Amino acid sequence: MKVAALQHSLACECCAQQLDILHDVIATSEISIAKALMISEVAQIARVEMRMRDYLTLKWRNRAQEAAARAGAIVKAGGSVSSALSAVDKIMGKWAPEVKKRITADLKDVYELARKAGWKKATGQTKASLQYVVPNFTEEIDAGRELRVSKADKKPKKGPKKPDRRVAEVIPTLDQLDENAVRDLQQDQMLWIGKHYSKNVRDTLRRAVTPSVIEGVGHDEAGKRVAAALKAELGKVTVPKGFNGSAEKYFEGIAANTATNARVRGQVRSFSDIGVTIYEIVNPMDDRTTEICAYMNGQQFRVTDAEKQIEKLSAAKNPAQVKRAHPWLSAAKAKAIGAKGGAKGLTKAGLALPPYHFRCRSTVDISIEALPKLDRDAPSAASEPKAPKAAPPSTRLGDIGEKVFGRKLTDAEIDSLIGTKAKLLPGQSLTLIARESAKKESVTLGAGILDKDKNIVGTYSREFTRKAGKVDVHHGAFFIDKQFQNSGIGRNIFNAQIDAYVKQGINKVSLEAAEVGKYVWTKAGFEWTDRVQVADVLKGLEKYLSPKVGASAAKKIMSTIQSPEDIARLVVGKERVGKEFLIGRASKDPSSHIKMAQTPDKIKRL
Repeated sequence: MKVAALQHSLACECCAQQLDILHDVIATSEISIAKALMISEVAQIARVEMRMRDYLTLKWRNRAQEAAARAGAIVKAGGSVSSALSAVDKIMGKWAPEVKKRITADLKDVYELARKAGWKKATGQTKASLQYVVPNFTEEIDAGRELRVSKADKKPKKGPKKPDRRVAEVIPTLDQLDENAVRDLQQDQMLWIGKHYSKNVRDTLRRAVTPSVIEGVGHDEAGKRVAAALKAELGKVTVPKGFNGSAEKYFEGIAANTATNARVRGQVRSFSDIGVTIYEIVNPMDDRTTEICAYMNGQQFRVTDAEKQIEKLSAAKNPAQVKRAHPWLSAAKAKAIGAKGGAKGLTKAGLALPPYHFRCRSTVDISIEALPKLDRDAPSAASEPKAPKAAPPSTRLGDIGEKVFGRKLTDAEIDSLIGTKAKLLPGQSLTLIARESAKKESVTLGAGILDKDKNIVGTYSREFTRKAGKVDVHHGAFFIDKQFQNSGIGRNIFNAQIDAYVKQGINKVSLEAAEVGKYVWTKAGFEWTDRVQVADVLKGLEKYLSPKVGASAAKKIMSTIQSPEDIARLVVGKERVGKEFLIGRASKDPSSHIKMAQTPDKIKRL
């Protein structure tokens, strides 16, 4: 009996590992397919949601079958129902820790895809809806209808297709704020998964499977009854004052709400970075739409209010706190609040963001009309007239701007900080439009680079934060279409900004460098701020030099390295080994992105 139980346990562990491998293979293949077929981020999010749903369900089913079989075997061998249930607890207790790694990875994927989708929508790179519809377990799924992205199936207009002038795929750079957001998401979403068995299932099993189930029957029949009863109970979920249905439907809802939370937060972050101030709630509005979602569809809220609600959710430490920050109210109550207090009342009630119920399909979106309006009649940056000396204070940054900079800046000063007065190359007609979005302790100034036809061909952002009475600025990534790369635009904007920083008394400029940026910014005088990265790079440099000049000569060269700039300017013979080393570091290297900072007065112009 013990041998048979051991063999069964090993078989279940093997199956559990196979499900993990299958998940990873599918995730990797879907990324490759998405790149090859240029599948939209919204459609990719839908695929991740279905992947989470299937993975949670299959892993639960695998452990449930193992637990039921093990409990039946215990009772069949003469053991008590109590000891059988203890074995079930032990086996089902493996489920949450097992799924955590991959579900949190999927959450990160959804957030990052949502950041890109929201960024593209906010910068006008796409007009497609940010919502999608996936089938549920009760629907028949045929090959042609497995996935439908809302509003993406419109019939094409007749006539020749106009070329898409926005050939650049301009996407956001993910920074420490995004890492924090993903971490907070992973923590609060795992609150529901981590305690699922102990909170929603364990007590139900003990009420359903009692000694009375096996009264008056032999051991063999008792074992069969216990196994059957547990299999049935583990196949359904009953949440007090909540969900009551099959395990498959429950995990479908968990996956849907997990994906909704991740994409809502990712999209809101991009809206804020670009400078969008208003967003709206959208829902597919079909026969599955609930009354609460039908009411919330089309409701508009401020991006700053969404950020405040996300902060409250991030601070929540348990399910009760999450529910207080983001309650699920009835449609009648939401309507009453909306009728009395409008958008402000709904915001105060915690309804600024979906989900609004279990397996909610609502999300956040922006209409083209709500995008930051580009001043298409404005003169180009190259010909922009100088601001008058006695320019009035600007109101563009609001109160938060005054808190960050210590005073109200003029429009000309704000424009100089974003680099709109950078000198453009002859024959170019790009227009830079600055947009700003306020956050709790900082102000982010973003810019869209427009070509002569007013198409967006590049973006960048700068985040200004007040620390200990001084203002620091963090440079986000600079993206520009290939046709304008190496034309000097980025260099001119950077130089103009550094000049403005010196004039405005900015304390420090920070950034994260990757690829060629590791060489460019190091050469410009930026210091590396992460000691671990410095040690790693120095170790890697010596290893890189040894085959070229010998171990002894490599050590001698290393003794002359006093700063990162020395690495960038390192030449051996006629070979610029410093540049080659910094640019050629493998992407898997822990220092593939190097954190840097420097005071504006010490930064060399490009």
